[in-house]
Amino acid sequence: MSLRNLWRLLNLPCDGITELMSREMEEGLSGAEWWAVKTHALYCRACRRYRTQIVELKAAVRRFGAEDVGDMVAEEGLGDGARARMTQSLREGMRD
Repeated sequence: MSLRNLWRLLNLPCDGITELMSREMEEGLSGAEWWAVKTHALYCRACRRYRTQIVELKAAVRRFGAEDVGDMVAEEGLGDGARARMTQSLREGMRD
C-alpha cells in the first residue's frame, strides 16, 4: 500500500468511514482500512454510534429474521419511510 493511499484512508470523512464499517461486517478490511476505522472512531462519536447500531441490527437479523426486525423497528416509533428502507436493506443483506 502506498503512503498516499494510507493518508487518504486516514483522512476519510464520516461517510467513507461508515462505508468501511458496513463492509467490515460482511467481508473484512485490509489492515490500513481497519486502522483508518479505529483511528476515526477514537474521536468521532457519531461513527462509534453507527458501528454499535449496525452490530446490533446484524445480531437482530440473525435472531429474528428480517420480518421480525421490521416489526421491532415499527414498535420503536420510526417513520414509515425509514422502516421500509431498513426492512428492504435487511432483506437484501440476507440474500447475499
